[in-house]
Amino acid sequence: MSDDQAIQILYFVLLGLFVGSYFFFDAGRKWGETARNALVWLCIFMAVILVYGQRDLLQDQLIGASQSTGDGSMTLTRSFDGHFYAEVLVNGKVLDFVVDTGASHVVLSRADAEKAGFNPDELRFWGRANTANGEVRTAPIRLNEVKFGNFEDTAVEASVNAGELETSLLGMSYLNRFSAIEIRGNKMTLFR
Repeated sequence: MSDDQAIQILYFVLLGLFVGSYFFFDAGRKWGETARNALVWLCIFMAVILVYGQRDLLQDQLIGASQSTGDGSMTLTRSFDGHFYAEVLVNGKVLDFVVDTGASHVVLSRADAEKAGFNPDELRFWGRANTANGEVRTAPIRLNEVKFGNFEDTAVEASVNAGELETSLLGMSYLNRFSAIEIRGNKMTLFR
């Protein structure tokens, strides 16, 4: 057991003793009501400990998780909303993407394009793309460096969305660099 774990356990024990002592020193209540309230607080306390103990698993489920392996594959875990998300290093900056096999191209939001070193005010939005929300204008760009797990690529064609785009899309123009994409249950594995 590490020092951090010991401190966390001590904290929860002291918190439990503090909350528990309230019920035994509250002389104005009946014992039945005090016991019921103590049981409710005990359940709340145990639920907090359970959630805290599973925080890494819960975080993986909320935001998705990715894992690179040395065998030329990358595995992503489906997020609670049904999508696969990935953190990708673009031009030296970490950007969050939805891995979208239904998108034809890599599409950056204006905010992500700016993070990656592009000035959205200087881009030429002459392209058009059909989306679920209708047609939007796009500006073609080239990403100098893209690092996705253990995979590194240069000169990746992409575009910047002129409309409202919450999360950038890692579409097929990049995903076609992989030899296979396999989805099984809540896992997506990309092979090179």
